[in-house]
Amino acid sequence: MTRSRTQASIITLLLVATVLAACAPVIPEPSATPSPTVAPPDAGADAARLVARKFVAGWRGRRYERMTELMAATDRERFTPQRITDLLRQFDELAGVTRIVGEAGTPIRTSASPTGAGEGPVPAFEVPISMTFETDRFGNQAFRRMLVLTESAAGWEARWRPSLLFPGLGDDDTLAVQRTPAPRGRIVGVDGSVWAENRDDGARVYRRTGWVGRRSATSPRSPPTSC
Repeated sequence: MTRSRTQASIITLLLVATVLAACAPVIPEPSATPSPTVAPPDAGADAARLVARKFVAGWRGRRYERMTELMAATDRERFTPQRITDLLRQFDELAGVTRIVGEAGTPIRTSASPTGAGEGPVPAFEVPISMTFETDRFGNQAFRRMLVLTESAAGWEARWRPSLLFPGLGDDDTLAVQRTPAPRGRIVGVDGSVWAENRDDGARVYRRTGWVGRRSATSPRSPPTSC
């Protein structure tokens, strides 16, 4: 009798355990976390960035001959190192450059016209460069350009155009400072009479005295005329 009760208790416990197991929430097994994708290193971009940094460092230090050594052979042949350095030094002189600050950014893949006789565009990089010129004449002048680099047998080379220095500058253009004096205003009397004004050719006309030109501190003064 005792044995039958023991067996019944064991069977009851097994049934309770089975029911509890069926009611327990299902816990999903943890899945493997995907590892982040690492972009493969771009040797071309690294090499182009190095050339761009050397180019900007040469400009910053005004080592213009060094800059021309980093340019494509076809550009050095077309513009010649002498013309390139003369143009850069001309800008320094005209603007009164006292200091140059610059840096090169991250290369961007693009395409460019071939440097040689090849047909069609060739792989290239565009590197943003930021330059600031501290000058005596015009204060601080800052600009941002895109330096194009193409690859040759010698490696990545900078492409030169005069517009890299000054926008709108043609391949055969030079720089010059043009001074335009500001026109002076009209001098009008209390009665509305015009005492002085500028002619279309820029000459100053003093109508009450008949004197034409610019009066200086040592110029004799004409006696005023009565109305």
